[in-house]
Amino acid sequence: MPDREPIADLAIVGGTVLPMVRNARETIRATVLVRDGRIVGLTRQRKPRAKEILDAHGKLVMPGFVDAHCHGIHLLMRGLSDGLSYHDWLERLMYRALPAYRAADALVASKLFCAEAIRSGITTIGDSTDFGNRADLVEATLEGITAAGIRALYFRNFSDAPPRALRANREPAARALADIAALMDRRGSDNPLLRIGAGVNEAHFVTVGGFRRAVELVEARDTRLMVHLAEVEADVQIDGINVVDWMRRNRLLSSRLVAAHCVWLRPPQLRTLAAAGVSVTWQPSTNAFLADGVMPLREVLAAGITVGLGTDDTNASDHVNMFTEMRTGAMSTKLRERDGTAVSPDTMLTLATRGGARVLGLDREVGAISPGRAADLIVIDLAALAPFHDLPSALVYQATGAEVETVVIGGRVVMRDRMLVTLDEVALRAQAHKAALGVAKRSGVVSSRAEGYADAAQYLFSQEPDEPN
Repeated sequence: MPDREPIADLAIVGGTVLPMVRNARETIRATVLVRDGRIVGLTRQRKPRAKEILDAHGKLVMPGFVDAHCHGIHLLMRGLSDGLSYHDWLERLMYRALPAYRAADALVASKLFCAEAIRSGITTIGDSTDFGNRADLVEATLEGITAAGIRALYFRNFSDAPPRALRANREPAARALADIAALMDRRGSDNPLLRIGAGVNEAHFVTVGGFRRAVELVEARDTRLMVHLAEVEADVQIDGINVVDWMRRNRLLSSRLVAAHCVWLRPPQLRTLAAAGVSVTWQPSTNAFLADGVMPLREVLAAGITVGLGTDDTNASDHVNMFTEMRTGAMSTKLRERDGTAVSPDTMLTLATRGGARVLGLDREVGAISPGRAADLIVIDLAALAPFHDLPSALVYQATGAEVETVVIGGRVVMRDRMLVTLDEVALRAQAHKAALGVAKRSGVVSSRAEGYADAAQYLFSQEPDEPN
């Protein structure tokens, strides 16, 4: 690089670059140049002038994964969901445990979720709150996201007509939407990596008027509205008609709408969503864990709908790992269709990067490597995958996430050589376990299994364990 040209802040040198601009198979040998948090060029130069140089020889450099739908703070309830069906899981666990959260619980859970996300190469999350009327939990969650240095679109949910089991979450739509607008103004300016969206937990948890005003808000603010849709067969109908037809009839469909799950929708409804520009997030691990079903991926894509992948509830899959979602999604699709060619690894990689970015309205920012986009990059050790013959297949079926060595978000290195830079994971795990036990005790959801492990876990995380009698 000639002396007259600006010095890059960061140069990732010598790697095999998978840009994901056109497809999941075109790779180039190049140096990625980063300045002011953005990619400014791809060059063949081996010794660029840069403030910091990352050696990526023998490594793969690719865009960070986009986790398009998740509930980060739920990880404190891990191990309590197994054996529960979807509605039992909601009513016997989620709706009882979440009100018992304190702000400190949400803070440590948010940080630990982000730590696990970063470790597995996730650089952007679409995080949804559940009890949006708890401002203390919202602010603590956002504090954790900011501390981690991860990019996020945070969906502040509301319910103005929830079921009886969720009555503690009820709030008038006008007040909720005013709070969401204020949150957009306040939080949208103090963290360049953070954006705020709105959310309705379920289409039948809000009034038509409240839903419509939420659509109007996100359209005016050019952001997104998240809604859980047709996750289980029992929730496919509202007022005796299909939920998508009900939404169309009530003028609730919008290109700003993100529909999570969509397991039980069929081609006519999918075409309706596509015509309205609605995007879909797919959470294969949670859908399998709760036995919800398998989203008809081929039909969704054939309808022309943009699809992204999400890790969803961290207590109903117990993983924060996009490699897990890609593999589970591919396997479940092949099994559903009884066709080994039902989905390619190329498609799964696209859903995990560019697809998720488009779902969240961030496709000009993230999901691919090209000049002008944000420098959200991951460096993967290819030697750890050897032997392999096909790179997309190796990433989808062989990789576990342990191969991710370095993560860069907005030009900032947040994990280097598998060591987190922004967070102390060891301390977080000890704090999170203590918080988890407190939530379980206060909410009364502790099972006999959890009680049996409490003493052992307390000993494990204690700095000064009690002496045996």
